[in-house]
Amino acid sequence: MKVAFYAPMKSPAHPIPSGDRRMGQLIMSALRGAGFDPELISEFRSFEKNGDLSQQLSIRKSAEAETAKIISHCKDLPVKDRPKLWFTYHIYHKAPDWIGPAVSNALPIVSRKPATRQSNVPENGPKGMLRRLLQSRWLIKFFI
Repeated sequence: MKVAFYAPMKSPAHPIPSGDRRMGQLIMSALRGAGFDPELISEFRSFEKNGDLSQQLSIRKSAEAETAKIISHCKDLPVKDRPKLWFTYHIYHKAPDWIGPAVSNALPIVSRKPATRQSNVPENGPKGMLRRLLQSRWLIKFFI
């Protein structure tokens, strides 16, 4: 099964080593070992470390263009080659997944994301989006 893998904090293909990059690589490797076919669907980075709402909203706007590109790419593929599962590592209020929900809603894709520890978040900006995401119907929560 084709899996669309996305890491909004840091791509597994990022040139600078980090724990997040390594975890992404290991998760993709584990998915392969379990018989899945993970594809790094995007290297778009939504991380904004300072909590600057205007910068985060700018990133969100850029994510909309990336989302449209991914949806178009997937729709151009033969149905058998399209991803059947969306996997995001990991959701975080400073690096939200602005892409996964929109792609999963536009295509028949099941979404799977590791659960987050952030449960008490305000409504505005990425933290509110994260809270709504955790309560949404398309999110299947599990723990790594």
